Amino acid sequence: EEIWLAQCELVKVLPLSEILQWRIGIRSYKVLCRFLVEVMKPLAGIWVQRNPELGNVVYVMPGFLSVVGCRMIPRTKGWS
Repeated sequence: EEIWLAQCELVKVLPLSEILQWRIGIRSYKVLCRFLVEVMKPLAGIWVQRNPELGNVVYVMPGFLSVVGCRMIPRTKGWS
């Protein structure tokens, strides 16, 4: 377990305090490390697709034992 905990830290997707919290809900650090490397790391960050002014900006971040993606949709100000 200690070896896999060290591997989770090397991925640098989550801070150590969050890794320890995630471990409560996951079977082992090995499983957590595989999740972080195969799922979380490739997705984390901000993605901008064509026409970001139309709301094609997606922010992906770690949730509670999950990955959360939020689409940002701009709003216009003024009179309608």
